[in-house]
Amino acid sequence: MSTMWVWIICLGALIALAFAVLNFRVILHARVYEFLRHHQAYNNFVIASCALATLLWGAYTFDALQQKDRALAELADIQKRIKDTESTFLSVKVSVVKASDGYYLTPTVTIKNSSNEAIYFKLCPDSLSVSKISYNFEGQARADKTIFPLLYEKISDSPQVKNSPLFDLRIPIASERNLNFFAAVKDAGVYYVTFSALSSKDAAQGADVQQCSFSSNINISGGNKINGKDSIWFASAYVIVIGQ
Repeated sequence: MSTMWVWIICLGALIALAFAVLNFRVILHARVYEFLRHHQAYNNFVIASCALATLLWGAYTFDALQQKDRALAELADIQKRIKDTESTFLSVKVSVVKASDGYYLTPTVTIKNSSNEAIYFKLCPDSLSVSKISYNFEGQARADKTIFPLLYEKISDSPQVKNSPLFDLRIPIASERNLNFFAAVKDAGVYYVTFSALSSKDAAQGADVQQCSFSSNINISGGNKINGKDSIWFASAYVIVIGQ
């Protein structure tokens, strides 16, 4: 074989090898590009998932912190209300005087405030009730008749001027107030005297105080409830009127 043919064969082999290397490079570049493209899509999916998880966790944490703060505020308010309740004393005492036309009852409601802030009360026209009780020896009782004496700020001396009832009370710090009522009854017997009031923050907002009623539960519902029931200040006493 001549030298020329050897060179031709070697040149052809080199050209074939170069073509094979170039083709391999193109194929390798395509495979690497495809891998990187899918890898980038995977990275984007992972990053988006992490961002969504972070957002959801942040929202959950924010809501949990808000609920915690709200629960702590409600707990502090309940503890304060309990403390103020324990520092507030209500009682009802009733004196009886025989008169020519029946009996005069003078209920006195005592409110003692030992808390560290003033207490505000709202009364309704039926805050004080005086009920004549009928009963039996099985422990059953019912009210035969009930009257609702008012607390007056001023009693008019003129038929043309109405009396001035008092519905809003303020009990200062470390003080005591006596609320005096009057009721005339004709018959002797057992009477049940109750006093009910709302603190200003427990009363139904915007309600006309003179239109509220404890017996009919009108304009009593406020924002604060205990065991699902309206928070009401209450005191009571029985008085036995003996005929003479």
